[in-house]
Amino acid sequence: MIVILVMHFLYHLKNNTAAWYLASATPPSAHVLSRDIGWQGIGTLLNGLFRTLTGSTVSVENVGLLGSNRVGSRRVIQVSGGFMIFFAMLGKFGALFASIPFPIFAAIYCVLFGLVGKKYN
Repeated sequence: MIVILVMHFLYHLKNNTAAWYLASATPPSAHVLSRDIGWQGIGTLLNGLFRTLTGSTVSVENVGLLGSNRVGSRRVIQVSGGFMIFFAMLGKFGALFASIPFPIFAAIYCVLFGLVGKKYN
């Protein structure tokens, strides 16, 4: 179990570092990194307490999209979150996403994961 937690920590740290690099942001200080790791630990603790089974981690797809379009603004994330909430209320829009075959989603995931690896190395 400790090995899994260490791997989860390294995955989270690597994705965050890639996101900061791809957004052309200033490198984070040690205080920011420790705060980030602390909040990740609290999120993992809450997921374990409530048995959500999903975990809480950085999405490599989001980092890949950041690398492809170089838009690192919080306003863009807030507006897209609003769109997601709005379209979640429309059943037909959810049915559209449900009709997309799983291999298509898997292919998009692989492309974005490779994009993060290529850009950051």
